[in-house]
Amino acid sequence: MIMIPYGKRALTLNMRNNMHLVEGPAEKIKRSHDPIKEAIRDPIGTKRLEEICEGKKNCVIVVDDHTRNTPTKKMVGALLETLGGKMDEIKVIFATGTHRSPRRDEIRSILGEKIMEVVKIESHDCDDEENLVYLERTSFKTPVYINRTYLSSEIKIITGDISLHYYAGFGGGRKSILPGLAGRETIKKNHSLLLDSKAFMGNLDGNPVHLDMMEAARMPGAYPDFSLNIISDSKRDVLAASSGDLSLVFEELVKIAKKSLVKKMDNYFDDIVVGAGGHPRDINLYQSTKALEMVRQGVRPNGKIVLLAECIEGIGDETFDAWMEECKCLDEAEDRIKGDFEIGGHKAYYLRKIMNRNKVFLISSLDDDLVERWGMIPKGSLDDLLDEIEGKNVGIIPTADFMIERR
Repeated sequence: MIMIPYGKRALTLNMRNNMHLVEGPAEKIKRSHDPIKEAIRDPIGTKRLEEICEGKKNCVIVVDDHTRNTPTKKMVGALLETLGGKMDEIKVIFATGTHRSPRRDEIRSILGEKIMEVVKIESHDCDDEENLVYLERTSFKTPVYINRTYLSSEIKIITGDISLHYYAGFGGGRKSILPGLAGRETIKKNHSLLLDSKAFMGNLDGNPVHLDMMEAARMPGAYPDFSLNIISDSKRDVLAASSGDLSLVFEELVKIAKKSLVKKMDNYFDDIVVGAGGHPRDINLYQSTKALEMVRQGVRPNGKIVLLAECIEGIGDETFDAWMEECKCLDEAEDRIKGDFEIGGHKAYYLRKIMNRNKVFLISSLDDDLVERWGMIPKGSLDDLLDEIEGKNVGIIPTADFMIERR
């Protein structure tokens, strides 16, 4: 019997003879007792945080929003312990990119009451022109607009979770700035680079999306004074942490991520059953589709992928919704990206790309008519579905917190 996270609960899967539990490589990673505090005490490429803050009066800490599973409370708590009353003002900014601002209850869940009592809180708004400052263009011709509050702070600290990303290769690090604190025009231009052949999950070499993000982060005034990033598993347990210079921290953790988040396989499964990861990873379809990308290399062409994602907040993005309605096939989605890219449309492109190769079943709270109209097959429960999973070799991945990669 396997429990698969689904929203804030779990669905039970009774294993059959043709089913095989697929475990990620994270369990092989040696973990320290308190990796976050240890990382803060021993930064790479910078002075210790206490020294950096000497004589300064205000500080901003950039954190992930409600769509990420980052252990932000632990990270910010450890930073505040280190700062220890050295600042007159500490502000936490949610790096929302183009996402909505987190609600009060979500902020409470992310930070906790104690932290909320001692810091000021702000959510980035990519459309708030008054709170955006233009810096310059990257070599990829991306006009860089960054959050004014962040730029004007004496001390800039970013936090984040190094994870796999569709087309930036890996999340975390520089993504706290672009897209996290960037203007919509900046994000739109950066994301339009995703059609490049080197812009794919797990790759940074020659990846224009990643390189563009790094250029933006290195612009005068944008580079943080201190970075704290971690790698976590599906239970929000920290596998590794590093602090100090943004670039060095990112490079160090990506090396670990390639060992802990990527599972190399020689053979295909006939079919795969995968969970998006439960709340908040499956809060909407926009977030949940990442699970399909994580496992697609592990299933044979024309094989079935079963996605378990509650999607309690529905689709999650109006543009994603519109593109799925209007782009009925992969070619139409690709042509639209080339001609008139919009944030959210990229998710339609990737979903169409997977559906072009595999049959996708979806267990969710979404309307069945919508799911069918988009080309997926809705199912109300695992029991309704199991008889249709006829492959001799079926992979079961309860939480898509690692990527399958073909050798």
